[in-house]
Amino acid sequence: MNDLQITYFLALCRYKNFSETARRLYVSQPAVSKQIFSLEEELGVTLFKREYKNIDLTKEGKILQETLEKTVQMIQDAKTRMYRQSHSQEYSLKIGVLQGLDIADLLRPVLQQFMIHYPNISVSLECLSHKKLNSMIRLNELDVILTLSRETRNDKLLKTFDIFSTELAFTVHESHPLYHAEKITTENLKGQSLLVSTDGAKGSSSFINLLQTYYHITDRQFLFLSSLDELISYLTSGAGVAVLSKQKRFSQGHYRQFPLPDVSEVITAAWFYNNFNPARKILLDELKNTDAL
Repeated sequence: MNDLQITYFLALCRYKNFSETARRLYVSQPAVSKQIFSLEEELGVTLFKREYKNIDLTKEGKILQETLEKTVQMIQDAKTRMYRQSHSQEYSLKIGVLQGLDIADLLRPVLQQFMIHYPNISVSLECLSHKKLNSMIRLNELDVILTLSRETRNDKLLKTFDIFSTELAFTVHESHPLYHAEKITTENLKGQSLLVSTDGAKGSSSFINLLQTYYHITDRQFLFLSSLDELISYLTSGAGVAVLSKQKRFSQGHYRQFPLPDVSEVITAAWFYNNFNPARKILLDELKNTDAL
């Protein structure tokens, strides 16, 4: 029994569907089926009852699920205790932040204090797209990601806690006709293009529904772009309006931001359920207890 088999087995226990499990793990369905079949062959038992599209655990499968879940938690606890026993051991902590999140001023003091308190933990931070974050966190290539809560909602393979809320604002370039508007309204948004960056985002539909509900924006008005860089390029050319978090770089100079009343975005920390890096747990404890965020 290897780590990959354990990961696929526990994920299949959660979703009870091969296609959904494969989608959540960013792998093919045959890859999941192969690992489960190999595990059943190795153990000499049937772990799942398969009936058309539905599957359920056998009695043997339930025993294995209960045992592995306890084992996974025990390994996590043991690694954390071992770290606290030996601060001389070197660890690395890889953090991924969603591109476009303006949280540097908030995160910097937390990380500075963290590195002072734990000099033996090497911290690296990358700003990445939705697609990269969603993929790398599942491969444990990142220990924790900071992203939009709507991206992690209902994902049973990720554990999360909300950090803070940020205001959203309609953002326009000085070359756009709404730059000189007193405010953004349902009326003056008619006929305007709304720029949306998808790039692997799973929560885009809920975001679009929110805009349609509050501002009666039609499907035809949305212009879907493949990356944040492409969105900024379109925004700078005056080709449309974007909804972005309130940021310093857009609140002065060639841009203008109009706050969306009563609408905010929750920023969350998320990690893969079987990430056993003790440094990750220590950072999350620091984030939970800080007054900076």
